[in-house]
Amino acid sequence: PGIAIYAASNVNLDPDLFRKEMETADIVLSTSGTEFKDNGTTEYIGKTKPTGAIYDMVTFRLPGLIPSHFEILEKLKGSVFNYSNFEDLKNTLLELLENRELLIRWKNKAKENSRNFTAAEVRSELPFFTPQ
Repeated sequence: PGIAIYAASNVNLDPDLFRKEMETADIVLSTSGTEFKDNGTTEYIGKTKPTGAIYDMVTFRLPGLIPSHFEILEKLKGSVFNYSNFEDLKNTLLELLENRELLIRWKNKAKENSRNFTAAEVRSELPFFTPQ
């Protein structure tokens, strides 16, 4: 309670509902794996494409938690953090619930980070991005 809602992956999420949830959220949690398969194509998240959660963090000026197999971009440091397993994630979320000041610091840093660059600049820092 008070952390998040869950939308099953087989449900079409209404864009207005998504925007409302993001505008009232405190943090973006990515549980992305390293592979994404769709229409016969396999993308390797963190190698051939970024996790979409990064764009949500920048767009909605929110701090984030991402799995440890993702590198944190330099311009997101201080507002994006890695977790390595369930226990690590659980402990971090509990700490945020118990220490509101920590969450406020993360949110303030996320706002600052989001002003410093655009989604295009995020892409430019990714190791697999090739400018057109």
